[in-house]
Amino acid sequence: IYFTVKDECSGIGSYSVLIDGNWILGVYDAKRSRITCRLDPKRISRGIQHQVMVKVVDNKDNITEFNTAFLW
Repeated sequence: IYFTVKDECSGIGSYSVLIDGNWILGVYDAKRSRITCRLDPKRISRGIQHQVMVKVVDNKDNITEFNTAFLW
């Protein structure tokens, strides 16, 4: 699963990804402006709906949160 993140001015300072309230490793690729997360069936159940929250903080401490649901 991946998320496109952009900041036109100061750049991305930090980010976090939560699935069903649990932290999941996300890898930020600045060249593609993308956070990529691998879904591990040992940690995330398949065949049900999940809630995901992506929080991105830029280098000026502006915060953006994205919340959505997905079926996996």
